[in-house]
Amino acid sequence: GGAGVRERGAMSNQAGRIRLAILDDDTFILDALQKRHLPSNIEVVGRYLSPAAAVAGLRATKIDVLLVDQHLGKHGPRTGTELIRAFSREHPTVKCILLTNDVWVPLGIEAVLAGARGVVWKEHLFSGLVDAIERVYEDRLSLEPEVEAAWVIATDGKERPSFVLPDFTPAERRVFACMVRGMGPTEIAAYLDSVGARYSAFTPSVLAASSMPVLTTDQ
Repeated sequence: GGAGVRERGAMSNQAGRIRLAILDDDTFILDALQKRHLPSNIEVVGRYLSPAAAVAGLRATKIDVLLVDQHLGKHGPRTGTELIRAFSREHPTVKCILLTNDVWVPLGIEAVLAGARGVVWKEHLFSGLVDAIERVYEDRLSLEPEVEAAWVIATDGKERPSFVLPDFTPAERRVFACMVRGMGPTEIAAYLDSVGARYSAFTPSVLAASSMPVLTTDQ
């Protein structure tokens, strides 16, 4: 609810400004967002109209969160999901959010497998994007409800998932199950402590070099 949004915003301000960039061959999204006034804790540091420009920008600029459009039209056949996979491998500290007009759960699943920390349908752009930016900046996943529900089913072990899960260890599966339920590092650490596992920082792991908590456990 609203209180949760305010709390996340306060946390982000305490941690410093969120350096945001966007890769989209149309300037509409960023122009529209800026007209609606982005919060003062979000600073736009890059506007890239092509993948090549984004690659150069990632090398030259400190970026916390990168918005990536799924369809880049005239800039070749590579999709936003494919680019996120490459960006996540080369720049694992940059948190990517996929933006798409395609309201399609398999695409959202694919994006997470590629390393995206967030998935936002463009129809929810103005109601949900700022919240998604703040959530992924805080090392949380921010998924559309339908995508989150699919991941919850896939990780709770009660039903056979509709897609092939990565080759998680039992510990990684447990942590990822927490992540897809919206838990952040502090909450995951508290939960793992309650079940006798230990938790350290987020580092690249199984999900196409997206960040996964590294666990040590006696089990």
